[in-house]
Amino acid sequence: MRALVPTFRSSCSTSAGTVHELRKVMGPSKGVLLVPLIHLKFLNGICRLRCRNLKWAALVSVIFAMTAFAAAAADYPPPKQGDFIAHDFKFHSGEVMGELRLHYTTVGEPTGQPVLVLHGSGGSAASMLTPAFAGELFGPGQPLDAAKYFIIIPDGIGHGKSSKPSDGMKTAFPKYDYDDMAQAQFRLVKEGLGLKHLIRREA
Repeated sequence: MRALVPTFRSSCSTSAGTVHELRKVMGPSKGVLLVPLIHLKFLNGICRLRCRNLKWAALVSVIFAMTAFAAAAADYPPPKQGDFIAHDFKFHSGEVMGELRLHYTTVGEPTGQPVLVLHGSGGSAASMLTPAFAGELFGPGQPLDAAKYFIIIPDGIGHGKSSKPSDGMKTAFPKYDYDDMAQAQFRLVKEGLGLKHLIRREA
């Protein structure tokens, strides 16, 4: 993340040096970090401490800037996690697992319109709970505003905290494919969450 840091106007004569130190601490990256104006006065105070300890001042400035960025990107209700156990789950191969665990994450309240968010191939909900995805979709006024929708993101079979070979069965784990993932997600929605329909959203 590339730091875009304003030059502070303060009694400190080495503001430019502080900015240089901030950029050096942040290092080269692709993103742009904007330090909000609400912190400028406080950061000006930090800048004045530069005469005592420049590195400490730069580090504290970076911490506050990163905290502000994270808060802005995570402007949606906190995710909740759960586990659904599908009993006697039959795979496409005919193999049956007595208890298949499907881990899932929800954002928003169950009273909202239910939306099932799936991966293009396979993965866990953690890969979608990022500023670039959830931060652009689940916030107020965004396409999947969590104040309106009940967002369900399951970990696919073999991923995240859902049942997978590495849990212990290893090569004895049933062979699974996308049909099995879809069937497990269907059972999660119908049996685990008690939902009868989902909302279809298209880009």
